[in-house]
Amino acid sequence: MIRSANFQNNVPLETSIPGASLESILCTQELRNRPSRSPDYETENRALVALASALADSPRTILQTLADKVFEVLHADSAGLSLLTEDEKRFYWAAVAGAWQPHIGAEAPRNFGPCGDVLDHNIPMLFNHWERRYPYLSWAMPLADEGLLVPFYVNGKAVGTIWAVAHDKRRKFDAEDLRLLERMSRFASAAYQVVGSIENLRLEIAAREKAETAVRELANGLETQVRVRTEELERSTRDLFDTNRAPS
Repeated sequence: MIRSANFQNNVPLETSIPGASLESILCTQELRNRPSRSPDYETENRALVALASALADSPRTILQTLADKVFEVLHADSAGLSLLTEDEKRFYWAAVAGAWQPHIGAEAPRNFGPCGDVLDHNIPMLFNHWERRYPYLSWAMPLADEGLLVPFYVNGKAVGTIWAVAHDKRRKFDAEDLRLLERMSRFASAAYQVVGSIENLRLEIAAREKAETAVRELANGLETQVRVRTEELERSTRDLFDTNRAPS
C-alpha cells in the first residue's frame, strides 16, 4: 500500500506473511454501537459542490479534490484513494491528503493489505492497528489507530478504495462517517467516469485530426505529383512538336 523512502517497490517476502488474523483487526461492527450523529447535509453538500467544481474547472484534479474533501469532512488525520495498477497486481496511492500526503504514489501488493481485503469482500471495513496483520505498514509513520475504507467503483467494477485514517485514539469513526464516505465515493466515481469519457473523446478527436491531416498531406502530395507529371508531359509534347516542325 505504501512506497516511500522507507517502502520498497516490492514488499519483502518476510513482511508479506500475515501476522494477526483479519478478524482480530476488524471493528466494522463497532460503527453501529458508537454514539450516533445527525446527518450533516450542509457539510456533505459543500463537499459535493467542491467535487462538481473540480470536474468543471480542472477534471484532472478530481481524485486529489476527493482526498482533500474526505480529509476535511471526516476530520481525518490522513485520507486518500488507492487504485489498482493496470495488471491488477498492485495498489498505488493516486491521491493523498493529511499526514501521509508525502507517500502519494506509493505501492503495495494487491493480495496483501487492507485495500485488497476490502475488494475481496466488496464491503466497507474499519480496521484497528492494521500493522498487526500487515507488518510492512508499521513503517508508515505516524501509525494508523483506525482506518475506514470503502470500495471505489468505475463502471460497476471495484478498482480501488477510498480511505480515512485516524492516527490516535482521539478520533473514532462512526456510522455518519461511513455514510459520508460512501456518498462521496459514489459521486466521485460518476465524476471520474465522466473524466474518462472526456479523455477518450479527446483521444478520438486527436486521432481523427491526425488522420485528416495525413489524408490532406497525401492528397497534396498526389496533387503535386500529378502537376509535375502533367508539366513534364506538356514539355515533352512541345519538344516533340517543335522537333516535327523543324526543317529537314
